[in-house]
Amino acid sequence: SEEMVKDMSFVKEPITIKGSDLLGKEKSFNIDLSEQTMRVQFGDIVIWKFLISSGIRGKETPTGSFPIISKQELRIGGAAPHYRMPYFMMWRKDGYGIHALPYLVNDGGTFWNEARDHIGKPVSHGCIR
Repeated sequence: SEEMVKDMSFVKEPITIKGSDLLGKEKSFNIDLSEQTMRVQFGDIVIWKFLISSGIRGKETPTGSFPIISKQELRIGGAAPHYRMPYFMMWRKDGYGIHALPYLVNDGGTFWNEARDHIGKPVSHGCIR
């Protein structure tokens, strides 16, 4: 809805389309690392375009075409400080995924706010935020 789009300032070029126009079309994400953008698509129809954060130098986000191999409502990083990564969709067995902004449990939202301020810049450990 327009109300939701106003709340998500990182969404670019929102569209309005009937759900029935998307039936039978393949769902995909198209990520442009040079622009730090993701397009959510049904076939050739781009339904959302928004800014992302990808991997920093030395921990670059891998490129290529990958299927989503698993989904988790919340993934918790194994190494300290044990980042919480909501809505995790893994696309490589070695841990790369697409997820909502990460956060830490007991920092009062400091890390989450920092992650939000970094949208559009490569700052992750290789995942797509």
